Amino acid sequence: MAIVDAHHHIWRLADLPWLSGPPVPRIFGDYQALRRDYLIDEYLAEAPAGLVKSVYVQTNWPPERHLEEVAWVQSVADRHGFPHAIVGFADLTWPDVGTRLDAMRAHPNVRGIRQQLHWHTRELYRFASRPDLMNDPAWRRGLAEVGTRGLVFELQVFSSQMADSARLARDHADTTFVLMHAGMLEDRSPQGWAAWRRGMRELAACPNVVVKLSGLGTFEHRCTVDLRRPVIEETLGLFGARRCMFGSNVPVETLWATYAEIVAVTGWNESIVRLRKQGLAVKFMEPKEGAMTWVCGLSIVKDTPLLEQAHEIIDAMLDQESRLYEMRNFGYGSSTKSPYTVMSAQELADLGLSTNPDSVLNASLLQRPIKGEERLQRMFEEVKAIN
Repeated sequence: MAIVDAHHHIWRLADLPWLSGPPVPRIFGDYQALRRDYLIDEYLAEAPAGLVKSVYVQTNWPPERHLEEVAWVQSVADRHGFPHAIVGFADLTWPDVGTRLDAMRAHPNVRGIRQQLHWHTRELYRFASRPDLMNDPAWRRGLAEVGTRGLVFELQVFSSQMADSARLARDHADTTFVLMHAGMLEDRSPQGWAAWRRGMRELAACPNVVVKLSGLGTFEHRCTVDLRRPVIEETLGLFGARRCMFGSNVPVETLWATYAEIVAVTGWNESIVRLRKQGLAVKFMEPKEGAMTWVCGLSIVKDTPLLEQAHEIIDAMLDQESRLYEMRNFGYGSSTKSPYTVMSAQELADLGLSTNPDSVLNASLLQRPIKGEERLQRMFEEVKAIN
């Protein structure tokens, strides 16, 4: 599948006093690994196969250098072909913000503006000086200048600010708002989830609000399916696939994951099936090197008292109906041949499979030995010993 990265950064350390200065506690934890140049060559080298376009998002240069930031990124794009779009910075309370926006738009890749509005009762999470800056009349006049120029506004807020954000979107119905980081769910308690859901429902009701599925490891500092999947599933359910986009948020997210891991955890097989059912023309990639394949298996522990139940599970997993269900709903292949005789050639082609399962295996790349294999093997032996 082709990848458009809607949110990433590049930088020269010397341009960012907040990064080059003395380390202080920040929302993303220990950031020593980021305190260096991160240029487009490294970004492209780390990117997984399939990246076709990308969007640069401003990195908090000193405000008076906002135009210089855009000019530098445009020069990078002119030389390398990436990024394809630029989201710059502007303080929308500036009296001459319209003139400044026009100067930025002289650079052809400029598509939007981000002024970070997120404010939190917890100081570590706080960026804006006040929680309600978006309600300030002077700030709203600046936002109107953004909208009249056809630029998008990147909206970065917490759930406590979403009601005001929804009013803002309704009052500026001709401006497109891009909600950052799926609404920045920072509190995963039942109360935190409930507040986030309420705010997301309000924003989803505004047709001029779209969402970036990005920055989902910001508060937990890890990249796992169990962390990301609930947020992604609920956001897709509220906004629909056509109003959601992927963002890597690298290099920040590389503090706890590789670029490839971020993509893998975000785009599991059934995402393709879901998007296709919503009418999007997506398909599985067919790289010339072959398809990456993994093989899952079960082990029956010696002398288990549950041998009969174990065989029942294996029989169920080999059953044709269960195989068909996983293939049609999750986009998985099958280790048994019988489903291939039932599914149509078109169904199989849509899944990147062939009517002949042997041809799929012949074109597969079985995963190389994983890191820490010896440690995992020892752990498995301990589990067997316990059972």
